This record gives sequence, C-alpha cells and structure tokens, in this order.
Amino acid sequence: MIVRFGYAWVFITSIFKNNMMKRESYKLNSVYSFCISINFIFILSLSCSEPESLVLDNDWDSENPDYIPPQVNIIYTEPAIDDQGFIYDNNITLAWEGNAQDMQYRYRSNNSAWTPWDSVKIINLDFLDEGEFEFIVQGKYLSGAVVENPDTLNFKVNAVEGPALIFYPRREFVEQNEIVNFQILGEEVVNLMSAEISLSFDPSSLQVESINQGDFFQSGQESIFSYDINYNEGTIVILTSIINNDSPSVFGTGEFFNIDFKLIQPTITEVTFINDCIFRDPDNNNINILEKINGLVVLE
Repeated sequence: MIVRFGYAWVFITSIFKNNMMKRESYKLNSVYSFCISINFIFILSLSCSEPESLVLDNDWDSENPDYIPPQVNIIYTEPAIDDQGFIYDNNITLAWEGNAQDMQYRYRSNNSAWTPWDSVKIINLDFLDEGEFEFIVQGKYLSGAVVENPDTLNFKVNAVEGPALIFYPRREFVEQNEIVNFQILGEEVVNLMSAEISLSFDPSSLQVESINQGDFFQSGQESIFSYDINYNEGTIVILTSIINNDSPSVFGTGEFFNIDFKLIQPTITEVTFINDCIFRDPDNNNINILEKINGLVVLE
C-alpha cells in the first residue's frame, strides 16, 4: 500500500511541475495551498493503510504458540549410582542441562536452603555423610519463568566399611563463638560390649561445652559412661560399656555419645580419633576397627 501511494506522489508532483512552467502567473498562495492539500492526502492514505499482522516470535513469551516451558535434567554423576541406589564414596560430581541457552539454575540437598541462582551446571559434593541423600536442581529462563517440577536425584552413601568410628556430620560450618555438635557413632559393629574412644582437639580453637551419652548402649541395657578432658594435651577419653548380662552386646550402627564444642578462634580445625581407640566383645576380645572418620570444623 505504501509503495502504491509513493508512485502516486511522484506522478502528482510531476504534473504540478509542468503546470508551474506553463502558468508562470499562478498565484503563490494557490501553489502553497495545493502543496499542503497534496501532502495531507498522502499522509492520510498512509495512516489508513492496513497494519502488518503481529508476529509472536519470542521463544520465552508464554503467549507464543510455540512456547516451551523451562526444563532441567540431571544428566551425569561420578561415581555412578548402582542399581541399588548406592555410591561407595563420600564425594560425588553432578551435572545437569536445561532446554535452552542462557538459563540459570539453583539446587539444594537434604532440605537445605536453595543456593543463589547462577549459570553453573556442574558441582562436586564432598564430605557426604553415610545414609540417604536427596539432590534437587531447578532452572529458569532469563525471562523469569521457573521450572515447575525440579529434577530430583535420590541415592545412598555407603563410603565407610565397618566396624568403624565416625564423626557425624563429617564437617560443620559455624561462626566464631558458635556451638558445633558432633555425634560419635559406631558403624556396622558386631557383638560389641564396650568401647574406649580417645579424641584429640586444639584447645586454643575449641572449647568443650558438654558431652552426653548416646543411646547405643542404653536401648534396654544397663551401661556405664565416663569421660576425662585434658585441656593441656587437648585430649578427651571416653569409656563406655554394657553391664547387662541378658543383652551383653549390640550390633549395627548407633550413637556412643554427642559432644558440643565452641569455636573460640576464627579458624578451621579438626577433631580426630587417636589410634588407641578400642572395641571389645563380651569375652573381652579386641574387635578390629577398620576405619576412623574424623570431624572438621570450618569457619563460616
């Protein structure tokens, strides 16, 4: 339509020029009026032409008939999760992919808070504790549209071979002067009657607030529990034993005791098992402890 009226304008202007050459006596005000009229007609014709139809070609616009909602899928794990849902390491690398370029992602694990949105699509999770684990990742377009159904991966960590001694959790993040709590667990023990557990810590960084017996030797049995703290050497020695003849031993995994430390220096510090930890059966025979997993305190 615009092209058609353009040609008309050229044609009318040509006629007007010829008339001007033949009729030199034409009044100036008539010329001006004629030009104004022609311009008005031309502009009016443009404004009355049909508008071009609106094309919805923004892939992120939910009104677009070809719109695809954001999606994200976990595509890789290392180590691989076996058919029973286990990994046998306390570290795992996870990778995921969205259905569009320039998406952002966030994730969380075991009901922790969501991480901030960013473009990262691969992470390594370390210091994983024994037991069940859930990882959830969510994506969104830059337009703000968020994945309605985040991808979820469930697996179980079995990185420790028992009989073993374990700090749970393996690692804790705290601020200075905050309290950190560790449970000391016996993992996959067999016919265990008593335990002598020795710990080493840095008394310039950590202050012992409390030590309390766990339920491993208290579930229907009579037991004894005692401890000694030496701040000069930075050691803690715990003695605990079942004294019930009807049920003289325990099997499986359970909590020997829990301990509260206060982080008194802004530092990273470790609480470790000393080598002379001992497990004994009802016949007073030593039980070999295959692994000892220490506890790490990290300044947040």
